[in-house]
Amino acid sequence: MNAASYKIMQSIMCNVCKYLGISKITICGKSRERDAVMARIIFAHMARAWNVTLIDIGKQINRHHASVIRYLRDYDDNYKYDKYFQNAVDAVVNHKLLRDS
Repeated sequence: MNAASYKIMQSIMCNVCKYLGISKITICGKSRERDAVMARIIFAHMARAWNVTLIDIGKQINRHHASVIRYLRDYDDNYKYDKYFQNAVDAVVNHKLLRDS
């Protein structure tokens, strides 16, 4: 992983954590709760948009690259059909808090 990819992923991770109100430990952990999985999907999609490799994305969130491929495949359907997911993506992209703390 090069320094530029690492910096990009750290920035994306901070934004996802901040605007979804979830910790990095939860995103990188083994939790299968909806919010954690949703955060991983959003993180993977945003990192891939910056041309970060699947392996590097997987290493950042403690997942295999095949899981990252699955997250990227799931993104479009989730965004299209799941209003909660759509609100979460919009919160991260538009820098608005999803939940009031």
